[in-house]
Amino acid sequence: MLVAAALVCAAVAGGWGLSRYAGAAPFELPVGPTEWDVSERSWLSNGVLHVGDRRVTIGEDPAAHVVGPSGAYWIDGQVLWFTSAEGGTEEVSDLQWSSMVISPDRSTLALLDGSRGPTDEYGTHALQVVVFDTRTGEQLYRTPDTEPGDWDLADLYEETVPSLDRVSTEHVGIDGVTIDIASGTVTVDDPGSLGEMLFGDR
Repeated sequence: MLVAAALVCAAVAGGWGLSRYAGAAPFELPVGPTEWDVSERSWLSNGVLHVGDRRVTIGEDPAAHVVGPSGAYWIDGQVLWFTSAEGGTEEVSDLQWSSMVISPDRSTLALLDGSRGPTDEYGTHALQVVVFDTRTGEQLYRTPDTEPGDWDLADLYEETVPSLDRVSTEHVGIDGVTIDIASGTVTVDDPGSLGEMLFGDR
């Protein structure tokens, strides 16, 4: 009850409502030079990513990975990595978070970024939802920069553990709310949910 009350107050005080991000994209999503067949089954085994008959060595098996039109993305710890269909591997960004989801057609990738939003008084960044086009690397949406209020975000996130549910070319879902990527409009699917408290319009 205490945590829920804190989340509601933080959302109101910090203005955590979502709208179209107007600032410059903090980073671009890398894309590879050639496409591979994303309809092929993919799996990880002993640090090797298998996509159909292709094999790409990426090191230790990460907790989460997705396959896009021209390569694969995975989070090792809290760092986002990319490998192209040709096998070139690069570190993309330290997100300070590990939630990611890709659309069924593999064209849209959503991440939680805890490394670039405004900070609380202890230096913890407010989480931002960020959505990319996996075909071009273009950022399609990011939570706007708004002050997080007088709360210890590290404690808040440890208690609540926000995570992404789904993404498509039009919407992204997180913990009981659906966000329209083009307009930033938030639809509450589950009143009183974590998503509404953290990201709902107020």
